[in-house]
Amino acid sequence: MAFSCAISSQGSRVEAKLRATPNRTFASHNVKGIAPPGLNCPRIAYMIEHSAGDLEQDGNMETPQRLIVGISGATGAIFGVRLLQMLQKTDVETHLIVSRWGARTLVHETPYTLEQVQAMATTFYSPQDQGAAISSGSFLTDGMVLCPCSMRSVAAIAHGHGDNLLHRAADVVLKERRKLVLVVRETPLSDIHLENMLKLSRMGTVIFPPVPAFYTQPQSIDDIVEHSVTRILDQFGIHVASGKRWQGVLSTADVPVKKPVAVKGRR
Repeated sequence: MAFSCAISSQGSRVEAKLRATPNRTFASHNVKGIAPPGLNCPRIAYMIEHSAGDLEQDGNMETPQRLIVGISGATGAIFGVRLLQMLQKTDVETHLIVSRWGARTLVHETPYTLEQVQAMATTFYSPQDQGAAISSGSFLTDGMVLCPCSMRSVAAIAHGHGDNLLHRAADVVLKERRKLVLVVRETPLSDIHLENMLKLSRMGTVIFPPVPAFYTQPQSIDDIVEHSVTRILDQFGIHVASGKRWQGVLSTADVPVKKPVAVKGRR
């Protein structure tokens, strides 16, 4: 059922009429939605923009492994891109949301367009599509990673401000007690930042700053990014092949040491 409204010529009253409409999927490109009474008037456009996907679920409770991927406006958009690329090699179904500033940062920092990154995901949504599947806890997922995550998003999630789909999806993951990983990108950190992250950590959120690991002896920025993304996916039990995992072997120059070295503590 949906609502439409008609405004009298004098504009003195709004008559809401209840009418039946065929079922429609609100996850396809440029699908016009039905507004609440008083909003679906001729001069008021109500659009769910640039959102794709199939909201239908079959009756089988064996749902595929699903991961929500959010990209906010923080620097480090390449982490989100590389995450999607690595997930393409798995059986994980990805549901992507890129915020408005996430899209702007993406174009500034990487050679990829928004459309190219959206094509890497199984499904993508407009950040304003509050009617998306991932906006409801009844849509089963394995959790969400916000990569990268701005301090604005940290604050919104910590205080329940679900004013867009990015923050609403995170709020749903929290209330359903699913895994939420925030790849936070900011330095230095203020008291506000730290307090917000502590609040979320106490709720079970994983705070994951993409700190580079130099024990892997990275040869490029891509090596650093890939190692961080590998560790992020580990949080969801998605273990991708990597030759850069720590094996307990230290090196001296180019000669590997076969036995672990015990490091004496300071006196």
